[in-house]
Amino acid sequence: YVQRDQHGDMHVSGSSGQIFFQICNPPKQQCASQVAVPAAVNTWAQAGTGPKCAVTGSLPTASWSLQDPSDAKGGVKLTYTDGDESRTTVIVLDCDPSVSGTSVHATGELIEKPRLTYTVHVAAGDACPIVPKGLSWGWITIILLIVFLVVYFVGGTAYNVKVKQPPEEGMNVIPQWAYWQLLPGLIKDGCVFSWKRGRYLARNAPREIREWYRGRNSKELTTPIAAAAE
Repeated sequence: YVQRDQHGDMHVSGSSGQIFFQICNPPKQQCASQVAVPAAVNTWAQAGTGPKCAVTGSLPTASWSLQDPSDAKGGVKLTYTDGDESRTTVIVLDCDPSVSGTSVHATGELIEKPRLTYTVHVAAGDACPIVPKGLSWGWITIILLIVFLVVYFVGGTAYNVKVKQPPEEGMNVIPQWAYWQLLPGLIKDGCVFSWKRGRYLARNAPREIREWYRGRNSKELTTPIAAAAE
């Protein structure tokens, strides 16, 4: 299993110990090495000599590639080279939509073939391609509206010129031209009415509500209702 230790390193166990890495940063695991900026560190226990370690890749050599160039859903591959004794680390991020965010809790496998090449397979949701989303209902509505307007004006104009007898002339070739001339004024009247009505309600709504409530309980209203109920 891929786990994260207290220092923030991800590590996975293999037949020759553990390998520590942080994908885009040097691991916190210390190891004496000639590699200036390590990308991954392998630790193991050797009988008679105690714990050993080796840097298995240099961070500046990081190289990203698709596992399958013809299928982006196959995941990506991160390769680090130039480790101690020419060690190489390959971190294979397999696309797994069920894994959210980083793949710390995903399963991992450490393979050491060929010799001094360390391959870690990690399931990760972040390794999946971003699938373009389809058009929203808003854009579909706008597109349909544009298509309708084009058909309406172009088709209506063609009808008024080619089919209608006698054919229309001038601006009258536009479908319902008289209505379109009135439309700006109608919109203005509607806006003015809404503004005035809104201001009136804002000033008088509390008073009208009180009067309405009082009217509901007035004798003039309740007496006829009670009589009808009897």
